[in-house]
Amino acid sequence: PILLGLFLGQMIALKWTGFIPALAASLYLFYLTMLKKIPWPVLFRIAVIIFLCTILVPAYWYARNYNATGNPIWPQFNTLLYSDDGSLLYEIASKGSSRKGAFASYGVFGYLLYTFFWYKPSVLGGIGLSNFVLILFGAIAKPSTLTRNLLVFLLIYVTLWLFALASFRHLIWLLPIVAVLSSMSISVLMERKGKFVYAVRLLAAGLLAIQLAFIFAYSFMHISYRFGGQSEEEYFATTPNYAAFKAVENA
Repeated sequence: PILLGLFLGQMIALKWTGFIPALAASLYLFYLTMLKKIPWPVLFRIAVIIFLCTILVPAYWYARNYNATGNPIWPQFNTLLYSDDGSLLYEIASKGSSRKGAFASYGVFGYLLYTFFWYKPSVLGGIGLSNFVLILFGAIAKPSTLTRNLLVFLLIYVTLWLFALASFRHLIWLLPIVAVLSSMSISVLMERKGKFVYAVRLLAAGLLAIQLAFIFAYSFMHISYRFGGQSEEEYFATTPNYAAFKAVENA
């Protein structure tokens, strides 16, 4: 529990969105306690350790953010706690978030569809459609207790991620869980027979091949830039907050 708290504190020190896995882990431990898998006194001690570490470990960054922006948990609550001091942090914060615009346009379910099924890098190069198929199969094919528990953790995490309006890259924390669930589904697929099972095998294998091809193609721009096939201006224009950084450079 002490290592858990320290690691969670370090994640939050790295970036505020590290709080998503910290809170997801805490809620998941509470869920296991409700199932009587963890005694209440143990949960209380773990909760105290997590709380203290997530406050003490990133304390330097809270103080640094407050000194730089007037907001200890920057960039959260920007509209309430920051002032225009002409700094780079202010320029970045003032640009707003494209995810908020997408969320406002699509709504809750539309945003989920946009993230998981419309946005090509996330569908083919991120978690991947092959994993969606395998996880769905594992969820309906008499899932084990471990499978159900991992699915609950996925639900908790994605719900927190959604309300935080975090970017797709903050779902990377889920990849080990997704890999375990997919592997368990593959094990079930290899044990069972039937036309439906064979169809799922072919579908998952085909989607995986497409995913690998897409990852290579999507990574080509990095290869192209490295070998001089793309200018520095073109390459960095694809990065987040590029307009804000250029505005500060040209000021």
